[in-house]
Amino acid sequence: MNLTDLLDSARKLRLGDDATCTLNPPLPEPEWLEAKARLESHVPALHPDLIALWRSCDGGDFFGLSIIGVQEADALWNDEGPDHKAVSFHNWGNGDFTYLVHAGDSVYPEGSVIGSNHDSGRGTAIVAPSLAEWFRRAIEETKRHGSVFHQWDYQQPGMNKVKGLYRPLFEKFKD
Repeated sequence: MNLTDLLDSARKLRLGDDATCTLNPPLPEPEWLEAKARLESHVPALHPDLIALWRSCDGGDFFGLSIIGVQEADALWNDEGPDHKAVSFHNWGNGDFTYLVHAGDSVYPEGSVIGSNHDSGRGTAIVAPSLAEWFRRAIEETKRHGSVFHQWDYQQPGMNKVKGLYRPLFEKFKD
């Protein structure tokens, strides 16, 4: 299932009392083009998966996860690699973001999804191989556990064997 179809079907899902998908409608064309141009002043062209996301919705709530609209999205860069190699699409609300890799390299392939850890000062880790897979895994984790766990939820008692979307980020920075 492609990303657009996945988001359309997710809008119809109800995964519990509080787990609903209320994504905003996409921006009208003039606003979309203006926001897209702003981001593309930092990256040569938006990744096709981000275009598909933001043409399907302009952010909103995805089963408790805050999806960023195109006007709030920002580029992430790395002083040790290509500038502006990823663009944000999810915000935890605490300074941690999730990004789609735009300009890939041997560590972070193009199209992969990385989670950030603002506390560690050590950066990011891959949490999904693609944007569609990130959304699929978020749905599955919400079905299993009622929500998607934040990376630091895994340090709680009883969580040492729990698998989840952001477990790779926790494993990278737990020491």
